[in-house]
This record gives sequence, C-alpha cells and structure tokens, in this order.
Amino acid sequence: MKALITGMSGFVGPFLRKSLSKNGYAVYGLDRQNPKKDKKIKICDITDSEAVEKVIADIKPDAIFHLAG
Repeated sequence: MKALITGMSGFVGPFLRKSLSKNGYAVYGLDRQNPKKDKKIKICDITDSEAVEKVIADIKPDAIFHLAG
C-alpha cells in the first residue's frame, strides 16, 4: 500500500509518516520544500493542479492525507 501526505515536512507530517510506515505503508510526501533532501518528498505547490495530478499519477497512492495549509 502507498500513502501520499501533503505537507509532510510540517508539524504533524512526520508523526503520520512514522505511524503509516510502521503499519506497512510506503509513504511519499508532497511539500513546497525539501530541506533534508528526502527522496520520498516531491516538491510541489498544491495550488498547481497540473503538478499535483502528475505527482499522483506517478506515485499512484492508495490513500492521500491532506495536511498542507
């Protein structure tokens, strides 16, 4: 199973990522920045619908958790 978390670098994102990973999910993130150069975080502005659609098409997540503000 794959999960996509928008705003994964924010306050709640790392906690959700850890929980999902412990439960067998491959976790990917979507964020405006990637300060730690994490290969599982795609840089994307969620107001750019075409970019978001491309990320979703590439990852094909089973679940999406929207935490981006």
